[in-house]
Amino acid sequence: MVLKNTFVKCVDNTGAKVLKVLQVVGYSSSSVPGYAGDELLVVVRHAVPNKKAKVGHKYRALLIQSSATVRRPFGDVVRGRNLAVLLRPGEDLPLGNRISKRYAVFKEVKAKGWTKVAQLASKLILPVCMSLL
Repeated sequence: MVLKNTFVKCVDNTGAKVLKVLQVVGYSSSSVPGYAGDELLVVVRHAVPNKKAKVGHKYRALLIQSSATVRRPFGDVVRGRNLAVLLRPGEDLPLGNRISKRYAVFKEVKAKGWTKVAQLASKLILPVCMSLL
């Protein structure tokens, strides 16, 4: 679950490390939380020099993993290690071309129509009984 002014971790190879959430895209209220598969408006706070992402620039990001528990329809609960996002330039494709191998993508991301992100992921949490604790 992500709210406004939350710091999240970028897990692609764009060079951004820490991002601050400005808004969950699609909602006018700032108190609406974002879950896995939701799009966020973020600003880069810390970044590696000479990479695509620059400090202070605004981007759209896709939340691929959240530290809040996600209850699936069959009653199983999945929880991620931390808040992980991918930067997007505005189209359906991510800005980076790789996702860190340490981070798995929740299947809710694929269910919301982000199939390209699911293809980039090395791990996709598909079994409903699996959890990352």
